Amino acid sequence: GYFMTSRSGQGEPFGDWEPSDLVLDEQDDLTFFFVQGQEWAIQATGTSSPRVLELCALNNTCAVLTLSEQGGAPIVDDVDGPSVADDLAAPILVFNRADALWLARPSSVGALDDWKAEALPFPGGDPAISPDGLFLVFERKGADGPNDLWMARRESIDEGFSEPEPLVAVNSLAADLE
Repeated sequence: GYFMTSRSGQGEPFGDWEPSDLVLDEQDDLTFFFVQGQEWAIQATGTSSPRVLELCALNNTCAVLTLSEQGGAPIVDDVDGPSVADDLAAPILVFNRADALWLARPSSVGALDDWKAEALPFPGGDPAISPDGLFLVFERKGADGPNDLWMARRESIDEGFSEPEPLVAVNSLAADLE
C-alpha cells in the first residue's frame, strides 16, 4: 500500500490532484505540501534499488529531485519516506537513507529542484516532520518492539533536534508502524 502524509491548513488543499497527476505503484511513499503559492508532491519511487525522490507539480510534471550532502557529494543511493515541513519561509524535507535520517533544505530561495542534505545524529526510518519543522516522529528498533515510534524536538528550525525519546504511550510489542 501507500504511505501518505498530507496537511489540511490551506482550505481545500490537494483537492485538484487526480491519480493521473502522479505515477504511483505499491512501492511509493507520497507527501503533499504547499509552498510558493503552489501545491506540490514528493514521492519516493522505484520498485528496485536505488529508489529516488521525485518532485511533482499539479500540472502532471515530475522530475527526480537533486539531493546532495553538505559537502557537495550527490546522494544517489536508496532514499525513502519523504516528509515536508511547509509552514516556513523555505520548506524542510526529511527522508531516510540507509537506516539514517536526513534533513534537507532547498539550495537557494525558490529552487525546489536542488536540495542540500545533512544526516541527523541518530538512526531511524519513515520520518514525519511537523509543518513548523519543530517535531520529528520516526520509527526505529526499541525495547518495546521491532518498530517503535520515537520523537525528537527542537525550539527553533535553526537548532538541532533533541535526543530522541520513545513514544511509550503508543509503542507496543507489535510493529507500531505498518
